[in-house]
Amino acid sequence: MVQFTPQAITSSRFARSVLSSKAMAVATTPHGIDRFVELLDPLWSSTDVRAAVTAVEHTTPDSVTLTLRPNTNWRGFTAGQFVRLSVVVDGVRRTRCYSPANSQFRGDGQIELTVKVDPNGLVSQHLRDNARPGTVVHLSQALGEFTLPLPHPRRILLISGGSGITPVMSMLRTLCDKAYNGRITFLHYANAADDLIYRAELDALQATYPSVRIVRAFTDNPESGQLSGFFSRQHLLAADPHYARLRPSSAAPCR
Repeated sequence: MVQFTPQAITSSRFARSVLSSKAMAVATTPHGIDRFVELLDPLWSSTDVRAAVTAVEHTTPDSVTLTLRPNTNWRGFTAGQFVRLSVVVDGVRRTRCYSPANSQFRGDGQIELTVKVDPNGLVSQHLRDNARPGTVVHLSQALGEFTLPLPHPRRILLISGGSGITPVMSMLRTLCDKAYNGRITFLHYANAADDLIYRAELDALQATYPSVRIVRAFTDNPESGQLSGFFSRQHLLAADPHYARLRPSSAAPCR
């Protein structure tokens, strides 16, 4: 027995061609076809990228990690890029930028966004308090030029702090997925160990891949990290002497 759901109807190639046609656009003026079809399938749009939340995790006290399933308008991303996410908060559409943290080779087509919750942030607090599986958000296509150089150098140094871990976490996961066999040093700064997002996964990646070295620096709890304080040449020397010993004029690009 074949069952036809609204999502199955709107995702068929024939239905999409009809719903996206000029004739349908004229027939549904001034609102447009999206206004009507989204009553059947909230993810459907003739042009916009929409995504449904499939999982919500709270890995640290001040962050929320969302797994999202984009609709067919999504064109993918390159590790390091960001998207503009829009949600309606108190009747007003609000937009913020977040970087996917997953590998660009993730097999199920979903993306992962980890949001640092700002005590004064409308969107981050809204996502923490209200995002549930099934919640639909609006996305832009991937943007930004902060990506890994091609061809990849034989040594890669990644440096991040706080919630800035997400684009470089995507790079690290992507490099591991493509079996990159060069050396990777990942230097990350957090206030304390409990604030370190992806702590367990970073430990696992370092244990799995001999070429990956994770260096943690904590600013508020120096006893628990390999380094303490803020970024300095001394930290660079401790993390990867190869880069610290290069003169500025001869330094290789770091990502």
